Amino acid sequence: MTGLRVGHGYDVHRLAQGRPLILGGVTIPWEKGLDGHSDADVLTHAVMDALLGAAGMDDIGRLFPDCDNAFLNISSLTLLERVMKALTEQGWQVVNIDATLVAQAPKIAPYRQEMRCALARTLGIRPEQVNVKATTEEHLGFTGEGLGISAHAVALIQRPRFLIADEPVSALDVTIQAQILKLLRELRDELDLSYLFISHDLNVVYQLCDRVLVMKEGRIVEQGTVDDIFDHPKDDYTRQLLAAAE
Repeated sequence: MTGLRVGHGYDVHRLAQGRPLILGGVTIPWEKGLDGHSDADVLTHAVMDALLGAAGMDDIGRLFPDCDNAFLNISSLTLLERVMKALTEQGWQVVNIDATLVAQAPKIAPYRQEMRCALARTLGIRPEQVNVKATTEEHLGFTGEGLGISAHAVALIQRPRFLIADEPVSALDVTIQAQILKLLRELRDELDLSYLFISHDLNVVYQLCDRVLVMKEGRIVEQGTVDDIFDHPKDDYTRQLLAAAE
């Protein structure tokens, strides 16, 4: 059986005066916003339901009910982080997201790339793994009449094949280290392997890994993409490790 799963998500919100318009985590200046219990980010909601559907989990209405004040005006990107954490705990990773906004107005095109980056950053994947499109319904239906905005999303997720390596090149000659790293890269690309490295060697982490978990005394202090962790560390312990390796 394949380790791939696909899910579809759909959401709709009514437009209302006095609300910010937030789509894909991006605030768009416009005369109306979307009404809802959270920030009513219809695009992010559709993405969440697509991911949850692919993983066979409950939808966002059950996970984040609108009768719970803990979610009142909450950022949907915060909810997306929680969804991604739940998927990661079950061994899933995102392959790609394809989403479509349906709105008569405003124009979405100027904000598409920013939306892609915001969603990708929250999911811990690359922007090219997230696609955001927009269309109108030619003045037909509730979106065409300007009453609301809807969104569809399709998510592809996978449970990858893992190779676990504990300090794979520690205490080896530099030349041998380079050969082993080359072999690991070739295996990853040819066999579509995912590696779980337990390593203090930041060179290995930087060259071969997409995501990083930083642990101290058995506790995760920070996690994210390699670029985020190396370029924008948030935890003092992570900053100390990076400084010591310079």
